[in-house]
Amino acid sequence: MFTSIQLTDHYQASHRSLPNDPLQWQETTFKERLLLLVKIKGKLPDCPDFQPDQIRLQTAKLDFYQASGTNAYKLSHLTENAPNQYLFFANDKEIHWHDYTNQAIYNINATTGIHFDSPEMMMAYAKFFFHYVRGQLGRFVVVENANEVPWLASATDIDKLKLTNLVEPIIYQGKKADGREYLTATVIFKTALFKTDIAIALTEMPIQRQDDYTIYEETHCPGQLELLNEELLVEDLPITDNPYRDDLVIPMLTQE
Repeated sequence: MFTSIQLTDHYQASHRSLPNDPLQWQETTFKERLLLLVKIKGKLPDCPDFQPDQIRLQTAKLDFYQASGTNAYKLSHLTENAPNQYLFFANDKEIHWHDYTNQAIYNINATTGIHFDSPEMMMAYAKFFFHYVRGQLGRFVVVENANEVPWLASATDIDKLKLTNLVEPIIYQGKKADGREYLTATVIFKTALFKTDIAIALTEMPIQRQDDYTIYEETHCPGQLELLNEELLVEDLPITDNPYRDDLVIPMLTQE
């Protein structure tokens, strides 16, 4: 039985992070891998029978979940071809496999709790959320400088220079009348750059809506995000609108 993993080319290729990953991933020890495998065994339908000497397991702290001790885990099955990388969140009591939907994160918020000690933690949560959520039409990418833009190889220096004064760091606005905390950020969707407000519900709360005929309320759950006041800055950029790699496993999770 191996006590360490040899960093082969296959190992390196099978466990790369997505561009601009906001999490700080750390390697786990053989003992930590063994304990986690015991914990997750049988918890995901059609999940392979992982062996501790056949995987790479990394972990990252999530400050907004630290009250429950919930961390992120990234597992690569080194003996399998892509897709072979799994993402899950776990603490001493619970395991949440991630299927890259917003509901998966909202379920974690509801069961483990989410807490923000500072505006910086809200910003970190927003970057985490958009990085690890992929909608049916694509995903939003929060960018704080032109170097974080997922440029195609064909992008020129002139293309990049155009965005230098448009891309800005996330700004904390504060709490507004609807009870939510607000940020302002520049985000990419497909091949366009937008400036947008991001509203965050800290607790379960009613949000008032209005259409052409009625005023009504809808309930937002803890940590629910909403983009508001979107302003198109530039479109048809020479960027990739699908940075997801083929080695990510998107599990089919049953709804509880």
